[in-house]
Amino acid sequence: MTVDLFEELFGQPEETGTSAQDRAARAKVAEEDIRLRDLGAITIDDVFNGDDIDLDKLTAKLDDLIELDCEKKDAKPTDMIRIVHNGQVMWLSQEQARVYLDGHTDPDSEEAMIQRDIKRALKGNTRLLRQEMQTLIAMSLSSLQSYLEGEQVDAKQAQKTEQQLRRKWQDTSQQIVGMTAAEDHMKELRQKNPQLDAFEALLGEFLNARQTGDTEKVERLQYELSNLQRTYLIMARVLDPDTKALQQHRLDLQKSKKFILNLEKDLAAERRDILKMEVKKMQKHLRALKTEIASDEGPSDELKMTSHLDIEEARATGDIEQIKDVGAVEQMLEEAKAEIDVAHMKYRVSKAQEKRADKVIDYFETEIVGKDSTDSRVSDQVNRQQVKEKTSKAPPLKLDSSGQSRMVNRH
Repeated sequence: MTVDLFEELFGQPEETGTSAQDRAARAKVAEEDIRLRDLGAITIDDVFNGDDIDLDKLTAKLDDLIELDCEKKDAKPTDMIRIVHNGQVMWLSQEQARVYLDGHTDPDSEEAMIQRDIKRALKGNTRLLRQEMQTLIAMSLSSLQSYLEGEQVDAKQAQKTEQQLRRKWQDTSQQIVGMTAAEDHMKELRQKNPQLDAFEALLGEFLNARQTGDTEKVERLQYELSNLQRTYLIMARVLDPDTKALQQHRLDLQKSKKFILNLEKDLAAERRDILKMEVKKMQKHLRALKTEIASDEGPSDELKMTSHLDIEEARATGDIEQIKDVGAVEQMLEEAKAEIDVAHMKYRVSKAQEKRADKVIDYFETEIVGKDSTDSRVSDQVNRQQVKEKTSKAPPLKLDSSGQSRMVNRH
């Protein structure tokens, strides 16, 4: 069992409701997902293909995937913005990235995405969570290496950042080991105490009956649960340490995710700012070059000679002043401006993703980690009906302040 049932009953995020507005928000998110997939995407599960891949091999594999796809579509990998979205690796054009960001400016769409992120963080398969984190780390390392080759980040800072990424890779592995250990121990305890699952199944029926307004069934199940509650609570206490450990590991994993997204954002900002300085340098050189050419009837002997320099070699060395070909400098200037646009879009996307990660962490810290023990949660759910029956003729549909039942019918 990936997550203790009580996390599902009392700790999972409130389901985005059944109102027309909620359904429209989810539909819009789904529509955006489809539009985002148009250029290129692959599920994270397919990237790993059942294998354990080390960081460097995963980084190379992701690079090969995007290069192959871009080659088919006559696109440049450096023009693409890579993200992890809804269990997939996607490479987006700037226009598609704007579609993605639109979901973060629409309150309804953003809320639907946050709810989905919370649910995945709280209840997601451990293996898939590990692969998602490892993919994020590998993508960041790939970006770092690409920026470093193009001298678009500071070399010393790049070395420090690479060390941080490799540490996060190890941290993720340790967090997953802790999660797996807690899950395995909880499974073992439940097998030894089948009354736990039996009581929880009964509690599930009770919650569903309340939601549907089945008064007769609510009263019957409430009586049965009250008789079994004390025995259950005594037995269920053995799950609390593992439940809390599992919740903490999942929270730590989300904090690691936020760290990587923050790092991606900072890398994009640094690349953008360095490119801006290069653009200023090119603009200054272009003005000087045009002034020099305009001052003569034609190019000087030196200008004639340098106009035949290998432009690609000059680009590789970064010595812009060597290039005396006005057209080549103008072309380089336009390419640099386009790269600035890509870097800035990457910055915006990473910033939006980091904001969502913050929301998930806030939810964990306020609603999950540090909450009351199993005793108080179960007592509250079973006994609350007695209080509400005194103030309402019909069984209320609300389970808590959210106004929604969090129980999924298991039958």
